[in-house]
Amino acid sequence: AAGSSATRDPSRPDRRRPMECAICFDPLLESERLPLPCRCTVPYCLGCWDRALASSFNSAGHARCPSCRRPVRVDFDPGDEDGPARGRLIFSAETGDGSSAEDAVSKEGVVNRLAEQAAPLMTRLLRRFGERHSSLRAIAEAPSEALRGRSIRELKAWLKEVGGSDSGLLEKADLIDALIAKAGGGMI
Repeated sequence: AAGSSATRDPSRPDRRRPMECAICFDPLLESERLPLPCRCTVPYCLGCWDRALASSFNSAGHARCPSCRRPVRVDFDPGDEDGPARGRLIFSAETGDGSSAEDAVSKEGVVNRLAEQAAPLMTRLLRRFGERHSSLRAIAEAPSEALRGRSIRELKAWLKEVGGSDSGLLEKADLIDALIAKAGGGMI
């Protein structure tokens, strides 16, 4: 209508223009739009959402929506044991506003919770790696035997890499023992 100022509702995508991330302005397909755990309808790409939550967590100790600033709980789904070796982050709304003592969870507590949730995936990835590289099993089971075939120069370099010193070690066997001890009793 003449004389009226038409405004577009930012929560409703304009079908004539591609949707874009509110932070980086990269175009987003509807299928790429991240479902947010809060009531915000602002479109974000996954990379910007991750960076915004990480920035909030690192600066304030809480992951918060970059638009409404509501607390966001981040969990990790390691996936099925037999499924692909990929996990995914799950975002949900935190109860409360994050300002009370009951809502407060330490950064360390959040990191530990996420590490516990990711442990099954890490174990699965390491197991699959070990299955594909069976020659590593022999090194893990008998590191002394595996290291005997290496040159003194290699042993000294590896010892320095793990923070050891070859000072006073004249025999190859002493270098091997020092390397195993410094590496925590095993090379893997």
